[in-house]
Parts: sequence; structure tokens; C-alpha cells
Amino acid sequence: MSSTSTETESEKALGPVVNESPSASPPPPEPKEGGLHSWLQVLSTLFILFNIWGLAFAFGSFQTFYTLNFLPTTSPSSSWLLIIGGLISGPLFDAGYYIPLIATGSFLSVFGIMMLSLSTAYYQILLSQGICTGLGFGLLYIPALTIVSRGFVKKRALAFGIATAGAPAGGVIYNLACI
Repeated sequence: MSSTSTETESEKALGPVVNESPSASPPPPEPKEGGLHSWLQVLSTLFILFNIWGLAFAFGSFQTFYTLNFLPTTSPSSSWLLIIGGLISGPLFDAGYYIPLIATGSFLSVFGIMMLSLSTAYYQILLSQGICTGLGFGLLYIPALTIVSRGFVKKRALAFGIATAGAPAGGVIYNLACI
């Protein structure tokens, strides 16, 4: 053996040593850009945000009706269950439960609005519109927004622009329908 060689026999047998950190993993694959499935998700998010924010923006019309005609002796209150629903749905979405979140949120939202039509007392309005609909909208909001980002890289801004256009459209249409 040559004395000028700096490699040991074990390094020669194993080959060159590459310094890699143990936590280095290959980057995740990029999603397919668009496609029918991704654009249908954008369309469904548009309709979900149309309903969520359309009814939220039209709440002033509901509140005016409640305080003037329906429940004049009760002071107005508001529900923050949309935010609480978002706190619940975020970790569940990350765990992969987005289909049950969408199904449960859709059911609670529709059921809450249907029960609101039957309400005759304050507690019934609170249960139907405040709790049931608010929780349903909260379960729908986070999955609807985050599912759009999975299908786009280059056209993500366009996809989000189209999807979030449902919120102001719902606000205008629901307010006009409540007049």
C-alpha cells in the first residue's frame, strides 16, 4: 500500500463517503397542473363560499327582521361558531378527513337553514342558525379553501380568484333575496 494515500481500506471498500443529513428526504412531487378534477374542486369551492359568506354577509338582513318583527324584546347576539368550526376542521383536514368534513358540514348547514324556517322562539334560532349552521359553515370553510391549492402550482392565483369570487357574489345575491 502506498503511504501517500489518505483513504483507508474501509473507505475504499465502501466507496466515496457522501455527507447527507439523516432527515433529508426527496421533495414531494408537484401536483398535476389543473385537470378536470382540480377545476371541479374550484367550482365546488366557489359554491361553498357563495353559501357561507353569502349568508354571513346577509346576516344584517336577518338581524333586522329578528329585532323589528320576530323577536323585538330580545337583544341581538352573534355566534362565533364559524371560527370554532375552523379550529376543528383544520387539524382534521390535515389528517385526511376532508370528505367527511365536507359531508358533515354540508349536512349541518342545510339542516340548520331548514330548521331555521321552523323556528318560533329565540332558542330555536340560536340552535338552528347560530350553532348548527355556524358549525356546518366552519367545517366547510377550511377544507374548501385548502383543497384548491393541491391541484395547482402555476395557475394557483387564478384558481383561488375564481373560487373566492363566490363570496361576494353570494353576499350580493343573498342580500337582494332577503329584501
